[in-house]
Amino acid sequence: MAPAGLSILTTSFRSGDDRSRALGVWGAISGLAAAAGVFLGGVLSQGPGWRWVLFVNLPVCALILFGAFRLVPGARPGARPAGFDVPGAVLATGGMLLLIYGLVRAPEQGWGSARTIGELASAGVLLAAFTATELRHRDPLFPFSILRVKGLAAADAVQMIAFAAFVSVFCFLTLYMQNVIGFSPIRSGSAYLPVTAGIVVAAGMIMAIGIGAVLVAVTTAANAGVPADQAGLAAGLLNASQQLGTALGLAIFSAIATARTATLLSARTPQHALTAGFRRAFLVCAIFLIAAALIALRATNSRGEPAARPAVTPAAREQVPAPEPAD
Repeated sequence: MAPAGLSILTTSFRSGDDRSRALGVWGAISGLAAAAGVFLGGVLSQGPGWRWVLFVNLPVCALILFGAFRLVPGARPGARPAGFDVPGAVLATGGMLLLIYGLVRAPEQGWGSARTIGELASAGVLLAAFTATELRHRDPLFPFSILRVKGLAAADAVQMIAFAAFVSVFCFLTLYMQNVIGFSPIRSGSAYLPVTAGIVVAAGMIMAIGIGAVLVAVTTAANAGVPADQAGLAAGLLNASQQLGTALGLAIFSAIATARTATLLSARTPQHALTAGFRRAFLVCAIFLIAAALIALRATNSRGEPAARPAVTPAAREQVPAPEPAD
């Protein structure tokens, strides 16, 4: 639903200033929802149970459907594509699943084991085959030509790397509060309320400012200059970058934390092994955020598209007084 909603927003607000404001609201709400979801997840986990985290999506989707039919204007159906790119979808999904699975299992199997190397190499082969398939397909699932839009690739890269770090920080902070400090689920969720308030008012905690700034600027940059007929593709690419970054970040940083903890446990220093693993993961998260910031410096369209200048009609041109002759 996220790519569909974002593409509707970008095609509904066409002028530069209006689109930038709309994308800013979209990014702010996304950051607010991410932080508030952690608190509400703690409430549900300690209350009716963690399974309700999945059940609550059903009434929310019903409300979204009702609002979509009432608020979003209908549109005439466009030309249907010649055929769905099934090989591209299978190769991309299989390659990413195998890559994430290999990263998650690597600490247990060993990074140098034949199984880990085989899984990661197979993922690389599948992703390479996906690239070759998309370049030859008449109606590809992912046309690489969209990357020619100025700033789009940098925005998606920032989204992927930043969310790999941000979501992992939420995950490891929650584990630290519950497994080391001894917080309950609802108390752990309540600890994120300052982050939620910080995103709303753009002040307070450093992490709150960072999440809000990334979401607003990246969303604006990823949609600036995108033609209307490719708005859905750009929105889908941005959403895929976020989901991919989240999955890869949790896989990579969990492997780093687990490896550090296992090393200290083998050295018979169990007192601070878990905390040391979290500390190592936080350090790498910070490095990822620095890398995202360096990439973001190359994106020149984070403020969106410039506002279109009003056209000067011939009648208005005739009303402009002619310059007086010099003495």
